Amino acid sequence: MFCIRDFNFDYQFFLGFFYLFLPIIFFIFIYVYKALKNKKIILKYKKFKERGKNMKHQAKKQHSDHGKHTSHEPPRRPRNDFWKYATYLFAILFITTLITDGFDFRSKEMKTSEDLNSISMKLSEEGDKNILIDAIKVLNSITGESYKEAESDNEGEKAPTEGKVIIEEFSDFECPYCSRAVPTVEEIKKTYGDKVEVVFKNFPLGFHKQAQGASEAAECARDQGNFWEYHDKLFDNQGALSTANYKVWAEELGLDMDKFNLCVDNNEKADIVAKDLKEGQQKGVSGTPTFFVNGRKLVGAQPFAAFKPIIDAAIGGEAPSAPEPSAPVAPTAPNAIKVSMDDDPVEGDENAPVTIIEFSDYECPFCGRFYTDALQQIKEKYVETGKVKFVYRDFPLSFHTNAQKAAESAECAGDQEKYYEMHNMLFESGVTGGITSFKQYAANLGLNQNEFDVCLDSGKYYDEIQNDIKDGSAAGVRGTPATFVNGILVSGAQPFSVFEQIIEAELAS
Repeated sequence: MFCIRDFNFDYQFFLGFFYLFLPIIFFIFIYVYKALKNKKIILKYKKFKERGKNMKHQAKKQHSDHGKHTSHEPPRRPRNDFWKYATYLFAILFITTLITDGFDFRSKEMKTSEDLNSISMKLSEEGDKNILIDAIKVLNSITGESYKEAESDNEGEKAPTEGKVIIEEFSDFECPYCSRAVPTVEEIKKTYGDKVEVVFKNFPLGFHKQAQGASEAAECARDQGNFWEYHDKLFDNQGALSTANYKVWAEELGLDMDKFNLCVDNNEKADIVAKDLKEGQQKGVSGTPTFFVNGRKLVGAQPFAAFKPIIDAAIGGEAPSAPEPSAPVAPTAPNAIKVSMDDDPVEGDENAPVTIIEFSDYECPFCGRFYTDALQQIKEKYVETGKVKFVYRDFPLSFHTNAQKAAESAECAGDQEKYYEMHNMLFESGVTGGITSFKQYAANLGLNQNEFDVCLDSGKYYDEIQNDIKDGSAAGVRGTPATFVNGILVSGAQPFSVFEQIIEAELAS
């Protein structure tokens, strides 16, 4: 393939060549035309010739029939358009020559070299990093590659240094729990200084309308070296997130507004945010905030005390025992939140003194962990003994492709008094097979297959599931699992001991 960057184009030479050989090209054209004409290859000429013969024959016939011609004009010979077309060709070539003389045929290298010279002068005078980025863009325009900054897993910080404790935080600027985690992160930075490096990763949840835009705006600020300052602005003003305010806060921080506005308006950082989101999903992140301390996971807005032993162990060269969440700290002075059970099925005694309402997602691995571990112990010790009633409400996350239909399938099974049987099968057998698997589960449970299929295919319970999401969001649910024990929120797949402590306290009150 021809590539202009590989060819040194001299437009003056081209014009000279064009002027010199234009007459030669013209006469070659005439010669070829005549040769073709003599060999009767030109179809149009043959048609004209045939037309002339027909006209002569018709004229003779008319003369014999009427004794004379109606006109003394001889029959017209077929038109020969050769010279007309040749004149057109010559005119086109001549005009083209005149036009090309006014155009700048300099090569792409010649133009970009001038741009680079200009940029290099600015760089030497101002020393601005952004000018260097402009130079990179120009160079990439020569190579045909799109501009791309060096990728780093460390948004807002320098590259990790050997021996440091690396804390990755997957967060959402619209998430209230993420806002609650900000003081903890600041305390970690203040306590450990350069021994700890915090890496912020964007994980905007689908039901937070402003989260995506806020993440992109923060990344735009990072281009100008103000990520953490802008990060603080977003969390300090979490209730006022909007595109207009993103620009106001950027101006307050003294950012280059032309660059910032262009970045935000063109969604230049959407790919970076999407990359962070994908990475989080691959690591099993299902809610925010989620932290990884040298690979060890901590879920939720954990206090400083939850991070300290892990960080101290890492600094001391001790490897964490397992990549599991640290033992959570039970909520202190919890504020009960009124959460409706709606009309969802209940397990246990309806009159039990403690109510547990879980907002969950059948495709969420942490929800599966809670189901397998803590929930089974809760049922054995408290539900089956009449002390706790359990209610499951749906909160399918938008990036889990099978979660919505899985939730609907449980509701459809409930029409045939098999809600929790389907619920258990979904967690125990998985949802990766999608609708086909859900229908097979229905068959395994002995449900009326046709009734179940019609229910699932029609989306009968779609609105019901969406209402659960709405209620959960209103109650402060930002990720799954989210469990309310008499209105006290417990976020994440916490161990049985956390729930035991809260349940016993509620039973004693």
